[in-house]
Amino acid sequence: MSVTTEPGSLGPQTALFEHALRLHQQDPDSPLPRDGEPYPDDERHRFRRQRPQNRKDQRLRGVDVAVILDVHFGKADAQPSELADAFCEADVPIHHNEHIAAAALHADRQRVRQTGRWLVRNSPDRCSATVGLALLATDWAEEDIPLIQIIGLLSHRFGPLAAEALRHRRGGSRAAWSNLFDCSE
Repeated sequence: MSVTTEPGSLGPQTALFEHALRLHQQDPDSPLPRDGEPYPDDERHRFRRQRPQNRKDQRLRGVDVAVILDVHFGKADAQPSELADAFCEADVPIHHNEHIAAAALHADRQRVRQTGRWLVRNSPDRCSATVGLALLATDWAEEDIPLIQIIGLLSHRFGPLAAEALRHRRGGSRAAWSNLFDCSE
């Protein structure tokens, strides 16, 4: 099992992908109980649920995420792990977002895929894992299908973006979409 620690945390945290995979393996023929909730990072995000929702212009959703990505991809030596906690204070949309997609499309495709894969597979934080999925949604390879499918099983948070990713891949096959929940490996 993959765990990471963060400064000031109470100890190791489970990656959301590992959490979804473990729940799926317990009963592979059924949806995840309670859509996979509670997530391993619930304690960390409890304060966010208690804050009043900001009613800013919806056209600006994702801009702060795109700025973080632009800065990251602008540094040739930046590693995906540097983004593990970068989105905690950002307004991370759970659906396709033009600002995030534009940031991904302006960067090197291979680097975007590598970053998306790392964030989906390793992030113990739902915000960073969501951004990783959004990066993969812009352009993924066949090898990314299991990552997208498994994280998509956490359906309340990740399902919409996972479905969108598999439905709209550039040059992608319909087989990935039709087999969205056939996650056996």
